[in-house]
Amino acid sequence: RFYDSAIELAAEQLDMMQKDLRHALTKHEFKLYFQPKVDALTYEIVGLETLIRWHHPSKGEIAPNLFLTAAAEIGIVNKIGDWVIEEACRTLNRLRTQNINLPIAINLSAQQFRNKNLVKNILKTLKRFDLPTSCLMFEITEATAINNAELVESLLTDFQIADIKISMDDFGTGQSSLAYLQAVKVSELKLDRVLTKDIFADRQSQAIVGAIVKLAHAIGLKVVAEGVETHEQFKLLIELGCDQLQGYYISHPVTEDQLGEAIRHTSQRSLTQNNVIPFISAN
Repeated sequence: RFYDSAIELAAEQLDMMQKDLRHALTKHEFKLYFQPKVDALTYEIVGLETLIRWHHPSKGEIAPNLFLTAAAEIGIVNKIGDWVIEEACRTLNRLRTQNINLPIAINLSAQQFRNKNLVKNILKTLKRFDLPTSCLMFEITEATAINNAELVESLLTDFQIADIKISMDDFGTGQSSLAYLQAVKVSELKLDRVLTKDIFADRQSQAIVGAIVKLAHAIGLKVVAEGVETHEQFKLLIELGCDQLQGYYISHPVTEDQLGEAIRHTSQRSLTQNNVIPFISAN
């Protein structure tokens, strides 16, 4: 037998996190942030991606990549997912009273896809907040789609019948093909930051992104470039034909209260090739 204090410490920290997670929902410790997506032609905000953060009372803000795995192990991912959908719809309802009509994209986990009533519950939530199906889009990762192929295809059929759009997230990191995307009826794909981070300096990345964009457009898919962090990336991805862009260069994730300021900011001052200005940070 071997004793490793680091492993024991990690196990203790995970156990404590899981205990805290069980009460995080009832204690209202989760909060949604929203990252804008802009149109490549008009530079206007055309949508938002919702991102969850856990505001732990003693540890501060905890990112989802740190707590969602722990949540999956204790079986509460679906509860957290339901809360995100509910809170996103509540936010949409409030925004619409301010004449802000932007669709919100929500990330779905593999665990949520195992819920046979997922689409039915989403429709009920939309109806309760008097919202059309067009105001929500759901994102699944390429890895989730590949590893749960039959389940995903079945559920995506339900989404299609309900007229709710699906986006393929993190595209370019797995082994799926554009033919597969057409088969599963997604509406858009999001280029993973692995493809966009070095695009200005790497001609091979430029060629790959350009080819993906052309083929995606040929089968009727929109292309969103995420991870846009520099002016050079921004300009080049537009030149390569991306339809929408998202990333820290455009805007950090912001709170609901900051959304109005971000939207007013873009309406007052247009983005141009020589004068692209970030919206606001979340700080």
